[in-house]
Amino acid sequence: MKRLFKYFFALIIFIGLIYYVAGFYVAYQILKIDYSCGLHEGSLPNKWSTSVDAHQYKNISQNILRKNFPYKDYFLQDWQDVNFVSRDKDIRLSGWLFNYFPNRPIIIITHGINPNGKCKSESNLVASLLLKKKFNVLTIDLRNYGQSDKVTSFEDLGLKSYNDILGAFDFLKNIGFNSNYIGLHGISLGASTSIFAAYNEPEILAIWADSSLAEFNMILQD
Repeated sequence: MKRLFKYFFALIIFIGLIYYVAGFYVAYQILKIDYSCGLHEGSLPNKWSTSVDAHQYKNISQNILRKNFPYKDYFLQDWQDVNFVSRDKDIRLSGWLFNYFPNRPIIIITHGINPNGKCKSESNLVASLLLKKKFNVLTIDLRNYGQSDKVTSFEDLGLKSYNDILGAFDFLKNIGFNSNYIGLHGISLGASTSIFAAYNEPEILAIWADSSLAEFNMILQD
């Protein structure tokens, strides 16, 4: 009987170990950060493309749209490289500032999940569209992305990096923007991170959340 109990106990520990290892592997694959911008690495506001990753889109209409999109019409020639700190102090962040219109609002654009960054075509396109409507723009790299500080090997899904958006918000206030002239635009991960930022900063009054991450089970399935 004792021997049977030992075997049973060993089996339970073995199953638990397998479960732990499998769970760690899945989490590692999902949350490990690729610090690069993928196929968009090295892109600039006047040098980016939607066609470079068109082959990754299996939906035919999306593939064709990205191949044929007139992205050069949306290039921007004038921007300022800026650096600022997160509200998590000692984390330095990188941004591109498009401050074209005096006494006009400014929008902080936050990119999606890795590989990504302000280099990605989506952030550059949204910046160009907003500038055409006379909104100033600040595109940023969250921590662990682009030219911002690398502080961990794993994605936090916005639970800490919302402080990076708040650091951008503080930076804009420090260079003269009134808080009620500062809005947020987030794409995917950037959308949920922007929501966290606005929740923690009552002075933020406007958010455009585009395709926000909503449910962790959906992320796992993806």
